[in-house]
Amino acid sequence: MNFGFTDEQEALRALAVQVLDDHGPMGSPPEPFDRSLWKAMVVSGLVGAPLAAPAGADLGLIGLGIVAEELGRRAALQPFGATVGAVLVLERLGAPAAAGLAQRVADGEAVATFALEEAVGFDPRQPTTQARRDGTAWRLSGQKVGVPYAESADVLLVGAMSDGGPVLAVVDRTAPGVGLRSAVGTDDEPCGSVDLDQVEVADDDVFGGPALGITTDMATAAWCAAAAGLIEGGLRITSDYIAAREQFGRPIATFQGP
Repeated sequence: MNFGFTDEQEALRALAVQVLDDHGPMGSPPEPFDRSLWKAMVVSGLVGAPLAAPAGADLGLIGLGIVAEELGRRAALQPFGATVGAVLVLERLGAPAAAGLAQRVADGEAVATFALEEAVGFDPRQPTTQARRDGTAWRLSGQKVGVPYAESADVLLVGAMSDGGPVLAVVDRTAPGVGLRSAVGTDDEPCGSVDLDQVEVADDDVFGGPALGITTDMATAAWCAAAAGLIEGGLRITSDYIAAREQFGRPIATFQGP
């Protein structure tokens, strides 16, 4: 079985390397994220590439992983994984909002994110945030923590618990009843706590069955891709350092432990 990348996937990686290297060194941006880099990713097609046509090139989860890994390799803080991952979830679920959001994301007009976590040790597949049907709509109440790029997001994918089991709700961050407290993670990535107080969500934007599990898996995959790149990048920097650094007239790489 061939596990190698296709020519199209390799081309996407080459494009990601070019765009990110052309941007130059990554540092802590003055805003929640470096919008000049985000714009370059949008214009080059990196943001839209994983999304379904006509918004993107339909490279899916593999495309997301390729770009997220290159971002991680450079420790570049961008809402790519959360945004593209959220759209891929909605595309898989056949959500009515998927096509419109995909086009807005590909055009650089929207950011999305996952609002799944609630506390340390918490199982995101068993949320305590409550979703109750109210006529033809739903109302959400609860709190989510560690929401990536919460301040910048236009759309939140929120995990909640209904009488019938776990559900996934697509929430407009500016909707009445949505509160936000911004924070920064230990990795310098912007995040935040999202408070939900009787937030109304249309019935078409709430999904049961496997939807929350699919979303949790997508968020995990996006994070792991970025982490794999970050680890590889750190290893490369360390290897370059010990190959060049000298002590007592010798490269420290030549010293051996007992």
